[in-house]
Amino acid sequence: MLRHRPILALLALCGLGTNALGQCGFDTLQRIERMDPAYREAMEVFDRLAQAFIQDTQRGGGLAPLEVPVVVHVVHKGEPVGAPSNPTDSAIMAALECVNARFAGTLGTGVDTGISFCLAQLDPDGQPTNGIDRIDGSAYPNYTTLGLASSGAPCTGPTQFTISQDHGWPLTGYYNIYLVHSICGSLGGGFAYLPSPTPIFWDGAYIPTVQFNCTSGLGTHELGHGMGLYHTFEGDGWGANCPPNTDCTMQGDRVCDTPPHKYGDCSILVSPCDTTLVDWENSCRNFMSYCATERFSTGQRDRMQFSILNYRSGLPQSYVCYPDSCLPVSAPYDRELSAASPSPGVSVLRWNNAHADAIDLRYRQLPNGSWNLLSNVPGDSLELTGLPSCTSYEFQIEVICSGTGTGFSPSISWTTPDCPDCSGTTYCVSQGVLDAWIESVSIGTYQNVSGEDFGYAYFDGPVTTLYPGLTHTIAVTPGADPIYLKAWCDFNSNGAFDASELILDPGVVSATTVSASFTVPLNAVLDATRLRIASNSSNAVQGPCQSVTFGETEDYCVLIGELSTGLPTQANAGNVVWPNPAGTWVEWRIGEPVTSVDVFDLTGRKLRPNMLHVGPDGVRIEVGQLANGEYILRAVLRNGSSMQRVVVQH
Repeated sequence: MLRHRPILALLALCGLGTNALGQCGFDTLQRIERMDPAYREAMEVFDRLAQAFIQDTQRGGGLAPLEVPVVVHVVHKGEPVGAPSNPTDSAIMAALECVNARFAGTLGTGVDTGISFCLAQLDPDGQPTNGIDRIDGSAYPNYTTLGLASSGAPCTGPTQFTISQDHGWPLTGYYNIYLVHSICGSLGGGFAYLPSPTPIFWDGAYIPTVQFNCTSGLGTHELGHGMGLYHTFEGDGWGANCPPNTDCTMQGDRVCDTPPHKYGDCSILVSPCDTTLVDWENSCRNFMSYCATERFSTGQRDRMQFSILNYRSGLPQSYVCYPDSCLPVSAPYDRELSAASPSPGVSVLRWNNAHADAIDLRYRQLPNGSWNLLSNVPGDSLELTGLPSCTSYEFQIEVICSGTGTGFSPSISWTTPDCPDCSGTTYCVSQGVLDAWIESVSIGTYQNVSGEDFGYAYFDGPVTTLYPGLTHTIAVTPGADPIYLKAWCDFNSNGAFDASELILDPGVVSATTVSASFTVPLNAVLDATRLRIASNSSNAVQGPCQSVTFGETEDYCVLIGELSTGLPTQANAGNVVWPNPAGTWVEWRIGEPVTSVDVFDLTGRKLRPNMLHVGPDGVRIEVGQLANGEYILRAVLRNGSSMQRVVVQH
């Protein structure tokens, strides 16, 4: 990996990199961005927070070494590797080593910033990479002849927005460096974006390929911008005046040990803007000037550390430079979670268990069942048996590194087979002809953008599961206004929409989303049934069986499901609440001795149920005196506590 490449051998090759830089495009970029008042305000906040951080550091807060993973996108002209627009891997690695040496203060006379850059070893799909991404730029019109377009005509090649949108890697895990054979327009010398509180997909450094080497300091210069630094001559009006400096924390380059100067003032003996010459070499020999460059200052180090820790905080924690280590689920490594039910009653969960010391897994019934936690699950799969048919579940994994959990992954959901359908029941006709259509519908977590269906549409499924005793939400967005809406659900599955089954009745509405909450009756039939939404533009909806000219009806097949009352069979079933929902009692199997148990309603009010039995690995609690609803259980253990949810349903 790059961090292990020897640097000392490169120093003689690199020299000190004291060639003066040409003009980079940062100032032009800033002038454009600062036309936006929101950007100016955000950068003022950035500067004030940076100063507070620097003051804490000076009081002894200390600085940590920070490693920033990078990907180098080589946008070449269709030439082979080794051609001027397509440098070799070794040339790119050598250039980055020199950048690291300059940031470390070993190449030049500056301070050690504590910041280094490593080529990513994992790509966004979790596959091995060397951190160098080669892109054939000849596929873009005019790139071969004109390069990257940073302004209008005659710059007609691809812009940084196009290139980054097509090829940029996620900003949370990588800093993107784009090597382009040339840059047409006002940003032609190269440019980079300051860190932003709101990530922008075109963020990164754009550097002419021929300038990314050990002799040139441009790579170091642009990465300095990318890590939060201005030019040392910031505010000089293109050399017309000395930058203001009454408050060095909020004016000039916002760094107090780099005296203000005009961009052409590079004499080590004379500083027209600061005749004291205190710290003058910090400016006239600075990597962020246009002079002979060889150093970063202490103040610049602190500002860059602040920028990374607060505005690029995901980068030092992305782990993509060290794929042989234990990688938490937050790392951009594909854990390949999947779930399938190959046969009735059987579900198989799979994941990628590489780069993990151990795997914990948890699963639950949707929408809000209690989590079943399994610790130290062996291998890369788990088979669950005994799950009820047509029931939706979700599962997550947690990577354990050095005995410590690193957080659970996003969920993967699946539904067990043998779902009933709505084909066996005939319902009355309800339809329109045109206009007054239903644009979109959401039922719980299910969402459907149907658009205009010219009178009627049926969506088979079941598209979602509703549970007796639980409250669900329906939301409807009309496609025209004014419009009348109503919705029903056949809870008793009798093939008709009864008056008591009306779940949405907002009256006349405009073309905005309307929603309503409804509770599924406890005696609802556990089967597939139909939910109907009807609209009418001229009058109130006549009923569930209307036929109108200006209106529309949409039918959805939904399932009235049962919250699990049994435990599936699996290895090492720990921290399980059963039955759930519960009627008279609930058993909470935790897997270790329990000291005490508290029960809370969803408002946080503590209740006093009877504890019937405390065993060596769990507790049985009487819940018969509690009203129907959802409750929180909290157990005090010898070494901490545990919480679970339970639904009480009599």
